[in-house]
Amino acid sequence: MRSHLKAGEKPGATLGMTLIETILYSALLSILLSSFIGFSYWIHANDLRLSEQIYDPSRE
Repeated sequence: MRSHLKAGEKPGATLGMTLIETILYSALLSILLSSFIGFSYWIHANDLRLSEQIYDPSRE
């Protein structure tokens, strides 16, 4: 732990910055993951809607 510290840094400040960065990175990752899941679900729902319009047997 101490080998990673620079000359003027205190361990508490480094730990706090690491905690803040971890929270920010995890929030960013969860936002990206949820938007990707929502976007893929939206595409899948549109594909189902389009396939129902194209292959609708009741129109024939």
